[in-house]
Amino acid sequence: MRRDLALARLRRHRAVIAQRFGVRRLVLCGATIRDEAAADAPVELLVEFLGDPSFDRFVDLKGFLEDEVLRAPVELLLATAGETTPADFDHAALDVG
Repeated sequence: MRRDLALARLRRHRAVIAQRFGVRRLVLCGATIRDEAAADAPVELLVEFLGDPSFDRFVDLKGFLEDEVLRAPVELLLATAGETTPADFDHAALDVG
């Protein structure tokens, strides 16, 4: 998927992603952000939740992103305090919260 298409789709669903799933930030990273992704490659996203994320919320968000937002496979990575940050990636951050 092209970077511009992925970002446009994520921006269009920004409010729903924040409200329904408690997402503070999504970070598009990997081959998609560099516009080097193969057509069948998953879209790589780093997610930062408000508060402690539950397994169910993580899985539900992944399904929503794949089925309704991006309509493509998603590799969803969880950002945890003090570990992985957007600065670790070539990225485009989308603040949703």
